[in-house]
Amino acid sequence: MVNTSANAKLSISNVLSIVDNSIKILLDTDDFLSKEGWQPVHGNTIGSEHSKSIRQTPTDLGRFLPNFMSRFYYRHREPANVVLAVNIQLHHPRHPELEPSIWGATLALEDFYTNKPPANLYYWLVKNAIFETDHNPTPNGPASLYKGEGGPSITFFGVPLMDIKSREELRDQVVVPLLKSTIVVS
Repeated sequence: MVNTSANAKLSISNVLSIVDNSIKILLDTDDFLSKEGWQPVHGNTIGSEHSKSIRQTPTDLGRFLPNFMSRFYYRHREPANVVLAVNIQLHHPRHPELEPSIWGATLALEDFYTNKPPANLYYWLVKNAIFETDHNPTPNGPASLYKGEGGPSITFFGVPLMDIKSREELRDQVVVPLLKSTIVVS
C-alpha cells in the first residue's frame, strides 16, 4: 500500500524546493544585472498573484502555488527608454502543458527616464503579454514581440526552468541575451 501521507509530504517538499530555487535564480539575476547598472524597480518585492481566496478553483490564476514570479529592472543613472523583466512561470491555467520556464523580456517605452523607473510597471505585465494573448508560448522558441494598445512593446524569449542548473547557465541563457536586447532607441 502506498503511504499517501509520505507522498503528500514529498510533493509539498518538491514544490517548496522549486519555489525556493526560483527565488535564488531571481537573486542571481539581480546580482548579474546590478553589475551592469540595472536596478530592481520594486526593491526586494517579487511580483506574483494577489491575495488567495477560500473560493479558489483549480483553474483560478490566484491559486496557492505562485503561477509566476516577476522582477523588473531599470537603468540607474543613465537616460534610457528600456526596462528589463524576468518572469518565472511555474504554471498557467491557459497553458496546462507548459513546463516551468524562465522568460526574459525587454520593454521598449515611449519616453526616456533618468534615475526613476516608470510608475506603470505592473507585475503581471510580462506574464499577460506572453500567456494571455494570442501568442503560443514555447520555451526555447524564437523571440516574440507583443505590442498592446497604449503600453510598451515587449520582446520576450523563454528557457525551460529545469535547463538552468548553474549561475553560468543563467548568465548565458537568460542574462546575456537580455542585455543584448537593450539598445536605447532615440
